[in-house]
Amino acid sequence: MVDFINKGYYVVLPYKIVRLMENLRICPIGVVPQRDRRPRPISDYTYYGTNPDTIKTAPQEAMQFGRTLDRVLYQIHHADPKYGPVHLLKLDISDGFYRVPVRAEHIPSLGMIMPYQDGEDPLIAFPLRLPMGWTESPPYFSVLTETIIDLVNERLGHWDPPPHPLEKVASTPAPPPDARPIHYIGPPSFPDHLARRITVNELPPPRRPHRRLGRRPPLSYSDVYVDDEALLGQGSPSRLNRLRRVLFHVNDLIFRPNDATDIAAGRAEPASHKKMLKGDACWATTGIFLGWLIDTLRGTLELPPHRRQRLSDCLTTFRGRKRCSLRDVQKLLGELRSMSQGIPGCRGLFSQLQHDLQAGAGNRVRLRQPTLDHLEDLAVLAADLDSRPTRLGEVVPSHPRYKGACDAAKAGMGGVWLPPSPDDPSHHPPIVWRHPFPTQVQKRIVSTSHPLGDITNSDLELAGTIAHEWILANTADITESTISTGCDNTAAVSWRTKGSTTTSGPAAYLLRLASLQQRQYRYRSEVFYLPGDANVLADIASRRFDLTDTALLSLLDTIAPQAHPWELRRLPSEQHSMLTSALLCKRPPRPSLHSVPYPTPGSGPIRGSRSSPPLASAILTSRESQTRYKSSKSTPTASGTGEHPIVVNRSTLAPYEITYSRFRRRSPYWASATHAWTPPVPSIPA
Repeated sequence: MVDFINKGYYVVLPYKIVRLMENLRICPIGVVPQRDRRPRPISDYTYYGTNPDTIKTAPQEAMQFGRTLDRVLYQIHHADPKYGPVHLLKLDISDGFYRVPVRAEHIPSLGMIMPYQDGEDPLIAFPLRLPMGWTESPPYFSVLTETIIDLVNERLGHWDPPPHPLEKVASTPAPPPDARPIHYIGPPSFPDHLARRITVNELPPPRRPHRRLGRRPPLSYSDVYVDDEALLGQGSPSRLNRLRRVLFHVNDLIFRPNDATDIAAGRAEPASHKKMLKGDACWATTGIFLGWLIDTLRGTLELPPHRRQRLSDCLTTFRGRKRCSLRDVQKLLGELRSMSQGIPGCRGLFSQLQHDLQAGAGNRVRLRQPTLDHLEDLAVLAADLDSRPTRLGEVVPSHPRYKGACDAAKAGMGGVWLPPSPDDPSHHPPIVWRHPFPTQVQKRIVSTSHPLGDITNSDLELAGTIAHEWILANTADITESTISTGCDNTAAVSWRTKGSTTTSGPAAYLLRLASLQQRQYRYRSEVFYLPGDANVLADIASRRFDLTDTALLSLLDTIAPQAHPWELRRLPSEQHSMLTSALLCKRPPRPSLHSVPYPTPGSGPIRGSRSSPPLASAILTSRESQTRYKSSKSTPTASGTGEHPIVVNRSTLAPYEITYSRFRRRSPYWASATHAWTPPVPSIPA
């Protein structure tokens, strides 16, 4: 607190002087432990009702940092490699919240009492800047940092500002985390007298990027998570140093830089000098951002050593325990979820733990054997991190190389994989697959005649999405590819998107199987909702078990003709057994955690023929065909009923697929516009 007083962040007065102050509210003070740093003071502004009574005037839309790591990884993964490796750096704002002043009339409502002993006069600390713990501090501060990043991104492509005084300090390299190769960019060479700060008048206007058609420029991108600013770039050392210079100067325009009087008073630079001396702001191909070790040369995302040790300690603590406190389980689940992005295969291992947490009584939680089994799976995955780093292609979505649709019913499951254009490197023939559910599964399905069953149609649809991906993994090399699957069951789509559920039924076992399968074959899965009346091909595959293989292929050739004949694939018996066990709430064996080459089906695919005459009994004509679709949907073109057209190729599937706009920052004009405000029109270069 003495340090904060000297810097002008707080004023401390005796309680006996301020006790009659108007609008006085006093809250207790606490500290938040931090690794390798002193504890951070924080105030509990819920104690006196300060947070609940605060009128929210700060723009909440300024806090768009929920996807910061996703956006950074997306930019790295999709950068054009012909410009060289991606370099990154991080700039930390020193004493971030304390850079924003508080209005004088609101200061009494934000007081906090200092610790004191018996016989001492209590002291009340009043913040002159945004305090930690107040509900409005994050959005008000984010207004400034988000504005910095918007200004930087609008000028990275064309602004060449003068040298900045902090550039040479920022070029201090960080010690390598291990023996891996790292490419650093050295400090720029310029005379010290050229380094200076700029004024607001020297900030150039934004300019619309001028690009040649079909040509991507070298990467230049910045983003921010609260007070951690990230900058990514490609190109020569001079270009990279220019990009960092833009970030430094824009920060100076928003957060006032130091002058001579500030240095005498001990005020720190807005950009953290201590972090720069540790190497955070040096251009390098490896860096730690938001608790993750990013290596752009290897294209990997890893847990730093201290987080890896923390993961191991958490799992060791809970090994074999039958009962735990509610707080310990909540903390465990939160830490595991925070690390799940860099551990492929663990997203589907939280369902049992979430179920136990929800079913817990009071302050104690009973951990069942399925939960302990899933924690053991997590321990195995954690122990494999050293030999198996996570590739960005496993966690970052790309344009899907493989697209298809699947469906499931009581009789069985099936689906189709639609072929790309012949010149596509991932080209494969049109694939159809189907597999009946065994009798023991069909007897336990919930229906009007069997309301006490424990397997729902949504469970069957979820199993269908897993088998659908297995079929592709047994057919093509999907390593580090994004595959896209349409499904007409919203519950199954939601489960696959979230990766887990809060039940202990078949869905929990199936999601475990799906996650471990993704880890084994190293791919990223995108499951999206496809309306049922458009999913006719997968519907036929999952229901028409009255047709022979030849008749099924002939029917598909009639309804959805392709450049090459349809091929029928089989689900391997081992994978069928694992799916059946999961549907019956039995823990199937853990698949291999090491990537395996995709196998070639031993018996070969069953091929159809475009010249095969369609069987009259096999053509989809009415509801007697065991589908729930009208006869007008048996043709590739939708009728005038306003229903969805049948998906017969990739172009008809495209309108339903997932878009990746969530990996973009919002418009620079994210704030609410007034009636007299219009966005400025950027100047167009000659």
